[in-house]
Amino acid sequence: CLGQAGWKDDIDGALAMADQVGELTGRVGIRYYTYLEPIVSGVLVSNTTVLRDTADTLATTEQVSDDFQLLLARVTRGVALIHQHGPKREAGLQLLTDLREAAQGEQFPNPGMVPLFDICIAKEQARLGDIDGAIARCRAVSGELVAIGAMVWNAPATDVLVTALLRRGGDSDLW
Repeated sequence: CLGQAGWKDDIDGALAMADQVGELTGRVGIRYYTYLEPIVSGVLVSNTTVLRDTADTLATTEQVSDDFQLLLARVTRGVALIHQHGPKREAGLQLLTDLREAAQGEQFPNPGMVPLFDICIAKEQARLGDIDGAIARCRAVSGELVAIGAMVWNAPATDVLVTALLRRGGDSDLW
């Protein structure tokens, strides 16, 4: 993106190349990186094309792939669902909540995804009116990210936290 013309064409090109490769691992991985950060950051809209693509990818991955590829497909689908403006948001929240709970187990393949789950869950909590819960979750995520020096999800976490604080509007929330 970076404000450069044609960035959406680059996304379409990456997806087309991934499909030509034919290998499911490449297709799942490319979709994860193509959709995840742009959607979470608000740069890319989770539209009908994204929803159809993530549903198809997840369905295929469920039939033929390993646990890690299935995780990537589920995360991508959950993020696409929870960020769309329609009735399937609840399914996205459930999918990401289930993944968050699974992440507590010792066998979870990528614990680094937990902050992403928490950020998306907190954003939806705030949208549904649980402002205090969203603030508490985002404060915890932000603190953990800073403590471990992981910056990739700091901007979305801060966005959700500040938005929730502004919505709550308490004396200690605003200057």
